[in-house]
Amino acid sequence: MSSKYDGATLEVINWDKYNARTDSVRPQWFKLDNSLATSQSFFELDCDQKWLWVTILSLVSQKNGDPIIWSSRYITAITKISPKRQDETIDIFEKFVRLRVSRASAVRDSHLEERRGEEKRREESNAHFDLESLYQKFPRKMGKAEGLKKLRKEIQSQDDFDAVAQAIDRFKAHHSQTDPKFIPYFSTFTTTWKDWLDPNTGSGPEKPVRDYSFLGAAK
Repeated sequence: MSSKYDGATLEVINWDKYNARTDSVRPQWFKLDNSLATSQSFFELDCDQKWLWVTILSLVSQKNGDPIIWSSRYITAITKISPKRQDETIDIFEKFVRLRVSRASAVRDSHLEERRGEEKRREESNAHFDLESLYQKFPRKMGKAEGLKKLRKEIQSQDDFDAVAQAIDRFKAHHSQTDPKFIPYFSTFTTTWKDWLDPNTGSGPEKPVRDYSFLGAAK
């Protein structure tokens, strides 16, 4: 379980209030008000929440007052406080205590995790398709890695797989008499494979196809 604040920047406002030795770089201690147990800001917090505040001050102190990047996994490891509880507590700190939270980085990281998750789900959904067999039936064995990468995004069902196979068959038949060096790379074909689902594609007189491999097509 992750925290909605993962990747967010947390800054303790007026850090000098907690650091009495401004002349010291990365001091090994910081000042803690003796009103922690009774002040209005902390009065209704439980022990875990108060300890989380001390933890935040400790981490900020180690960075000499600079903002910290929140990692719920790390915080859970050192405090045993769950990510859900962390979120609830930071919500309170941001509203009532001297804490400034910047979510821009957290949103960016969240979107990145979503994209990674989507890519993983896509890979898992087409893992049972034999994409290697599609490459093996292609008439020119070049551009494999990039071509298979594209197909992993394209093929989401058996119908998709069958359609690509059919497109390769038509492409292969059309280029049956073509000099291999003039046949496009597999990676190029996977960009335009849907064109070959049209029965009229390639039905005219065969024309030499220029070899654009010198432009850097992936191998």
